[in-house]
Formats: sequence, C-alpha cells, structure tokens
Amino acid sequence: MIGRAWFLSLGCLNRCLDSGMMLDGGWRILTVVIVISVKKEEKKLVFEKWCSSPNTRHRPATRRHPNPNSSVPTMMHELAMVQNPSIPQPGTTPPQTATVQIGTKSYNVTGAPLTIEFDSIFLRPPVPPNEHDLVFDATALADVADDFWIGLRL
Repeated sequence: MIGRAWFLSLGCLNRCLDSGMMLDGGWRILTVVIVISVKKEEKKLVFEKWCSSPNTRHRPATRRHPNPNSSVPTMMHELAMVQNPSIPQPGTTPPQTATVQIGTKSYNVTGAPLTIEFDSIFLRPPVPPNEHDLVFDATALADVADDFWIGLRL
C-alpha cells in the first residue's frame, strides 16, 4: 500500500464494480485505485486509474446510499504496454503511442504518462520542492512491464 493508493491486479473481473467498492464502499480510505489487467497471450498490461468524481445522474436515496448523488467511481485514465508488438498497418497506431527499447525487447506504450496526484495519496497538498505528483513516463512504464514479464519468466 502506498499512502492511500493500492495497486491491484484484478484480471478480467468487473473493474467498474470492484473500483466502486474500493472508492465508495467499505474501503473509504482509498481515493485512487490503479487496476492492472494482464493479457499473457498478447504480452500486454493495461493500467486503469479510477477516482471518485461527482455524480451527474440523479438517483433516489436508499439505505445503502443515503446520499446517492455524492460521487461515483470513474475511470480517469487508461494506458497499455505491449511487449514486442507486431508491426502495425500504416495509420492504425494510436496517436499517443511511444516505442521504448529495453535490451532486445521493445514496448509500445499507449496513453503515457500516468499521473497520480500527491494529494490523492497523502490527502494533503504537496510541499514543494521535494513533494509532487507521481508521474510515470513511457520509459518508466516500459520498465515496469519489463520487470513484470521477467518476473513471470515469459
């Protein structure tokens, strides 16, 4: 656990429901959830950043949700890292894709950078210059993916 953020690997579970339980359910200490999906066949990791955001839909009050319009879990950011991707057809590569070379392997990182706001982890504003948001650029994310696949020995 890093401050008030948890990094979980949930596979193919209903991520919206799970992040809702973590952000708005019994685990109210969490303000940001990073969901990691692993797709072994594609050698692909998908990171989703979920936070609570104001509810824009009107729902009736219930015993479980006496104030149902307060906040809802919302996916704020998604990114993917693919090891040794196949050569894409021209014009099919997403616009925010960076290719990172690590040794003999390459990674396509789409959606970088991943930013986790300091105050969402520590529940207070940062004190500059040493405290700031956590920002993971394409190179850092490719390193995470590489370490992950090495750990699985794939």
